[in-house]
Amino acid sequence: MRLLGALGFDWKIFLIQSLNFLLLFLLLKKLFFRPFIQALKHEQEETAKITEAEETIRQEKEAWQKERETQLLEVKARVDKILTEAEEIRNKQKEQLKEEEQKQEQEALNQIKARSQAIIASYKNDLARDYQEKIKTALLKIFAHSLTPAIKIRIQESFWLNFIKNIERVNIEDELLKNRNKKKVG
Repeated sequence: MRLLGALGFDWKIFLIQSLNFLLLFLLLKKLFFRPFIQALKHEQEETAKITEAEETIRQEKEAWQKERETQLLEVKARVDKILTEAEEIRNKQKEQLKEEEQKQEQEALNQIKARSQAIIASYKNDLARDYQEKIKTALLKIFAHSLTPAIKIRIQESFWLNFIKNIERVNIEDELLKNRNKKKVG
């Protein structure tokens, strides 16, 4: 003890400094470390939600593409059926009719092709509209799930801060002087 005292070591100061350190550590832990860790956990949860929403959109997109492919196959089958029927009609008429009747047959075949192209175009338009609606719905779901009130508030605060910065950039006095000088010159 005396040896430590001779070296300048004081037990009382050591105990006080230890208590101060312990109090500072507990205070920092409560006021800084916990909120920081909670914020990290919250960000991880939000990231997990967004990842989950992306996965559901991907699954919906795959399901829609499969549905679209089957519908296109059905359309192609119908078109093939129409074309084969038209071809059969054309072959029968070709055997029975002369050149004049062949012209009428060609017109009928062109009409059938035009109708089948119109049907295909109609199905494509219907599929495109369905796809757009599903994507719009999925995006709205993502935004509805991923934007928390805190994020919405941060977006608004960011908007107003940028707005104020842009207003501060405009030097009102310079603008007034320019306007006065223009009036004097003019």
